[in-house]
Amino acid sequence: MENNLYPANNVYKILRCDYQFIINLENNLYPANNVYKILRCDYQFIINLENNLYPANNVYKILRCDYQSIIKMGNNLYPANNVYKTLRSDYQSIINLENNLYPANNVYKILRCDYQSIINLENNLYPANNVYKILRCDYQSIINLENNLYPANNVYEILRCDYQSIINLENNLYPANNVYKILRCDYQSIINIENNLCPANNVYKTLRCDYQSIINIEYIYTQQIMYIKY
Repeated sequence: MENNLYPANNVYKILRCDYQFIINLENNLYPANNVYKILRCDYQFIINLENNLYPANNVYKILRCDYQSIIKMGNNLYPANNVYKTLRSDYQSIINLENNLYPANNVYKILRCDYQSIINLENNLYPANNVYKILRCDYQSIINLENNLYPANNVYEILRCDYQSIINLENNLYPANNVYKILRCDYQSIINIENNLCPANNVYKTLRCDYQSIINIEYIYTQQIMYIKY
């Protein structure tokens, strides 16, 4: 992964990633102010994901994904205002995911996913108020993801992931208040990513990645105030 840039103040964020081996992810752009966000991803090898668009203001969000190789997902729509969100996904090739509904007001969110082919994801529940969020995922076939917990209030968030088959991701920790965020990742099988650290206040973010297996990226330290660069 190259050129992870986190120039970020209240109105701007950029992430630049380039995976050279299995996955080639280019031009992840996060220009974002209070009313607009964009993500551009392009996986060149196994998965080709194009045109992830997140135009979003206070009342509207859209996600457009197109996996060209193994997975084909189209027309992820997130029309959302303060009290409603909807996700429409359709994986055409290996995975067929339909009718992901995110009806949400200030205190409640629900996600229902059903991957029919390789991955069977059921009962993704996002009950959330201002101080609490939970995600429960169970991939049955290749990937077994259990107990994704997002207990979160205004100052704290936690993510716990455990991929049992190809990828074993453990202890993703996001303790975060207004000035601090941490990410801890450990992929055991194909990719080993350790100590992804994102300490961040309003103007500062850092990412530490170490891919041990196929991809070896060491000591990405990005420490500046208005932009981050390794």
